[in-house]
Amino acid sequence: FQVRFCTIGRIVMSETITRIDAKAELANWTRRIAGMYVADLKALDETAISASAGGAARTAQEFTAEVAGFNLMVAQKLRGEDAPSRTDEERAAFSALFSNKEECISRLSSSSEELASAIEFASEESMTETVELPWGESMSKWALANLCTNHIFYHDGQLNLIQALKGDAEMHWFDQ
Repeated sequence: FQVRFCTIGRIVMSETITRIDAKAELANWTRRIAGMYVADLKALDETAISASAGGAARTAQEFTAEVAGFNLMVAQKLRGEDAPSRTDEERAAFSALFSNKEECISRLSSSSEELASAIEFASEESMTETVELPWGESMSKWALANLCTNHIFYHDGQLNLIQALKGDAEMHWFDQ
């Protein structure tokens, strides 16, 4: 690795540009965030995963199913596959698969890996394509991949809140 500099007046500029592989970075960040989410799932006991905080909030099982389902839908979109909208019955059947902590961990992990792989293997050109989303919005595949990765992180915050409400103030992200 060689860096050469040229001086223009008092400004020093590099003639060598380090290229960042944005797709690889996002895929790795997706895996990292998914690992953090899984560590937080593991830190909860089984009853905390299936209980509604305050009686009105969605359970960790419910929003974990949402995260995994969104991961899978976005992976399909990134691969250029058709991702049909699910009926209420199909969503309920999918959610029922997240029947316990072990299933939540397994399905979240595999869906996140599918998303990360789809990000890695999408061509740079295809990531600029615009896709239509089930809720009527359209965005580039790049923006959608970013949204999906951030969605994992968003719901991990909910897991952290559940931990805190159960008296657990530890940071479990590095327990893996």
